[in-house]
Amino acid sequence: MRLAKLVIAILAISLISVNVKAQNRYINDVQLRLDSNVYSLRYNSILYQGSKHLNFYYDQSQPFAVVELFPNPEMLNNIKKIELMSSGDFEKIDSLYLFDSAYYQTKVQFFNLNESQFLKFVFKITLKEDMGEIMFPVQLLPYTSTSADLYIEDNQLFVGEQKSFEIITNNFYNIRFNNAWTKKENYDYRLDVNSGKLMLYMLPHETGNITLELDLTTKRPTFHDGQLSFTLSTIKKDFVVKASRLKFLSLDADEVEIMGPDKDQLQVQIDNHPSLKMNKTYRIEDIEEPGGELVGELFVRRYLNNNRVLAWLRTYKYHQQSDGYLYIKDGDEALFLTNFNIVPPPTIEHVTILRQGKEWTRNLNVHPGEEIEVKIEGKSLHRSNFQFMGATLISSDSLLNNPNRAVVELQIPMNIIEKKVEIQDNGENTGFSLNVNEYQKPRKFDFIAINYGEGKRLLNQIEQPILYENTIQDVIIDFEPEVIDRQNDLYGRQYISIDIKITNKKNELIELRELDNIVVCPGENSPRYNNYLSPVCQIDNIQLNQLIRKKTYDLPEWSKIELTFSHIKARYGGEGIEKTIEIYNKRSYGFDIDVSFPAGLIEITQPEEGDDKVSNLTGISMAALAQISFYHKRKIARYQPYKIGIGFLAINAFNFNANETQRDLGIVILGSLYPTTKDVKLSFPLFIGGGYYLNKEKLFFVIGPGIRLSL
Repeated sequence: MRLAKLVIAILAISLISVNVKAQNRYINDVQLRLDSNVYSLRYNSILYQGSKHLNFYYDQSQPFAVVELFPNPEMLNNIKKIELMSSGDFEKIDSLYLFDSAYYQTKVQFFNLNESQFLKFVFKITLKEDMGEIMFPVQLLPYTSTSADLYIEDNQLFVGEQKSFEIITNNFYNIRFNNAWTKKENYDYRLDVNSGKLMLYMLPHETGNITLELDLTTKRPTFHDGQLSFTLSTIKKDFVVKASRLKFLSLDADEVEIMGPDKDQLQVQIDNHPSLKMNKTYRIEDIEEPGGELVGELFVRRYLNNNRVLAWLRTYKYHQQSDGYLYIKDGDEALFLTNFNIVPPPTIEHVTILRQGKEWTRNLNVHPGEEIEVKIEGKSLHRSNFQFMGATLISSDSLLNNPNRAVVELQIPMNIIEKKVEIQDNGENTGFSLNVNEYQKPRKFDFIAINYGEGKRLLNQIEQPILYENTIQDVIIDFEPEVIDRQNDLYGRQYISIDIKITNKKNELIELRELDNIVVCPGENSPRYNNYLSPVCQIDNIQLNQLIRKKTYDLPEWSKIELTFSHIKARYGGEGIEKTIEIYNKRSYGFDIDVSFPAGLIEITQPEEGDDKVSNLTGISMAALAQISFYHKRKIARYQPYKIGIGFLAINAFNFNANETQRDLGIVILGSLYPTTKDVKLSFPLFIGGGYYLNKEKLFFVIGPGIRLSL
């Protein structure tokens, strides 16, 4: 059996070693400098709880430290940058800089090494050429020097009398203790802090010799014989217990509240004694000698069958058992000893909450499904029994709880109905509560769909301008509420605005409209659906033609419908998403009337009998054409460099010589080629085409340059 356990341990250590080597592909070493000491991950690490830790010594709980990270020189060229991730356990004083192309360095300050749990550095290594990121964690294990001993001058104790001793320690903040009483066979003891000192309180029950053996544990380990240890050396002391000088009478309550103006006396039971007189009031003072301050009064009423006496107790002053004994007096004469705590009623002064990765805050707004820690600060809280109405108590941290503080971990149910989580103490409202707010986070626009004639398209999937070649009958904006919330991923109501801008192909404004404060509520699949219901929720789709004067089906070619969707950032603390889509009324061709002036056309006509000329160079002609232009398929409102038209061509129209015989009018089909694709009024095209002369009654073909004037 032992051999099997040994083999398993060796395999575990081997796997850890292999994993560390894989991580160290990019990092050779991490060093920590505190004062003049240097601690290295390579040389000062230790295997603790199954993982490798960088251990280092500290003597102050909030020290400054220099962190140095040494990358593998062979992999340095693959590293784009390295970052030290933020943590709630330390503050980054400097950024992480690369020095001499050899190592990275930064400076940090730890917040509280005595209290920090699971302490570690996490380095994010960003690689070049989109090779991704690597998280490199370095587990930290701080240790310190802690000693404790008990020095006593008088080892005499008295039965029923509590006595306190100071434990001399160099670091009592590192000592872990519980202030509850520990019961032994013939004595009780407890530890507590009083005036910045760690005190031991002992209460013997029987006479004789007793030996105290006190084992103290620490929050941070110490080194003993090269090994980590959370246990200090046992404190062993001998005491002699004698009979009490004054008879000790114990109350049936170790702790009572001080009497307020609205409270009556408290009924208690106290030990019986022959010297006690019924129907008599005794003073309770804090010193044995006469003239002590009045702490309370005890009115003895009658005997009970259990050898105890029923009495009324009235208290006037706070008292802690650690402050010393209380004396029951008849006038100024001390007759008996007693001791109990007189504390203020439970009072809440502050309530704060903590979310994972955040800091404590007094903002008591919570959300359904959240897990939070709640810290209640005040007085006498150890007497309280807190209930959080409507919330689920996960745990209560007994190590952090004391009379002035209570820490609990809560979960706010996903289906909580109440708007407030009332904090009650023993069934009574304390006046403090947690406000239950619905989630209100901006969600990416995957719950909005656009339909312009080709079916629904999700807004977040549209990345390029939309070129729609058919008539845009309408633009319909649909909302899909079921997408917003998931079972464990809530976003809440989405407050958005839509800006509508319509322009023609010359970017001249046709329409401008703004839809403000549109509220889209999550659908029925949301666990918070019933809490979102409101008359302001947008249920129907939005049809653009119902909002604009110039309808989409009447828009001229290459008009642009620009829709800008944005979260109303005031609702989200300045956060939000903005998305703009552009829908163009695309056309493949356009129709216009052109007047051109071809000059120097080469005219080719059918030769007559006996005529050997097949071509002439004409003078300035005039062409009036109904012309079709063609748009570029992949560009917005850009013409192709060619056109085709049909119309009339007046050959030599500007030659007014009376003897001119070449002037004629023809019906033509002309193609034109332009040196530019820009939409300009004046250009110089190249013409090619043919037609039929009306005078000569013959076909002809022409080619040549011209001047084009677009109307």
